[in-house]
Order: sequence, then C-alpha cells, then structure tokens
Amino acid sequence: MPLDTQLAPRRRKKLFPCILPGCDKRFTSNSNVRAHLRTLAHVKNRELPWECNDYTTRFARKGDLTRHCESVHSHSKIFRCANCQKYFARKDTLDRLV
Repeated sequence: MPLDTQLAPRRRKKLFPCILPGCDKRFTSNSNVRAHLRTLAHVKNRELPWECNDYTTRFARKGDLTRHCESVHSHSKIFRCANCQKYFARKDTLDRLV
C-alpha cells in the first residue's frame, strides 16, 4: 500500500562544511561530513569491497549496496507524493522533492 506524505519533513540546517579545498558541500552533522569524506568524492583508488550482482557498481559500505539494491533492483515504489501523486522507491528521495 502506498504511503502518503502529508507534512513536509523538518529541515535541519546544514552547518557542517566539507573540510577539503574546492568542495562546497555542507551537512547536517559532523558524522555526515566524515561519511562524505569516505566516499569516492574525495578518495581515489580506494577499496570498494561491496559489489552489486546485477551491475559493475561497487560500494565502500554494505549499507550503501543494500540501499542501492532495494531502490534500483526491486522496482518497488511505495512512497507517494501527496502533491503530485508521483511514486518513489525511497523516502529520502520523496523528502527532497517536498
């Protein structure tokens, strides 16, 4: 059954900037900055041990692979926007629309 989102999510201020030169990204917590720094955005030639079985996509964290598989390969879109009636596979994607 589709889930309707009636209220806009709380918007947290992004007070924590990436510390690397040339990156203008900001985050809602310092732990999100650290997670960002561990991604391919800033680290080249790093080990990506988690590989998707259907594609050649690789991930640094198992949770990222799980999220990828659930949203890309399940083809299940259960989150519906109350305004435009469009469906999304992930709630965070819907939340960004609002």
